[in-house]
Amino acid sequence: MSVDSSTLTAMFHRTNDTGLSYWGPGDRYTFLVTGEESGGAYFAMLAVVPPQGGPPPHTHRDEDETFYILEGRPTFRLGDRRVEAGPGDFVNIPRGMLHCFRNFSDEPVRMILTFTPSGIEHFFQETLERAYDLTQDPPDNLEEVGARYAEAAPRYGMEFFLDLPPATA
Repeated sequence: MSVDSSTLTAMFHRTNDTGLSYWGPGDRYTFLVTGEESGGAYFAMLAVVPPQGGPPPHTHRDEDETFYILEGRPTFRLGDRRVEAGPGDFVNIPRGMLHCFRNFSDEPVRMILTFTPSGIEHFFQETLERAYDLTQDPPDNLEEVGARYAEAAPRYGMEFFLDLPPATA
């Protein structure tokens, strides 16, 4: 059996805050492992979500998404349900399922997001601004990022739903 070395993953150690970082719509995302580094298997990033931060409800056609909460208490919309997660909790979102998260607390949320398979990292690279100085506050770019999200989403199999009724507890 022959092995295609172009899809093999490499072992590595990435130290804290040394991956590429991007300013999201108020959030900061730091890439932990990209599809290039995982042989296309998955993409993972650290999300730091400020109070009131988080994306609108959306779906992913091509990826399953998971969340592992490190700090804080994000509220997730899982279809029509609303759940609050806390440190150590794990949230699983199969592809095609409506979801979002919001930080309704007064403290930042830190969580690890993993997408399987990889590829969605290109959406973030295309739509977000590179964060070179992580000591700075995120830029006030919600409208700009929202417009870029809306334009790029169809190319990445994403759909945003802006006028949905609230989820229930």
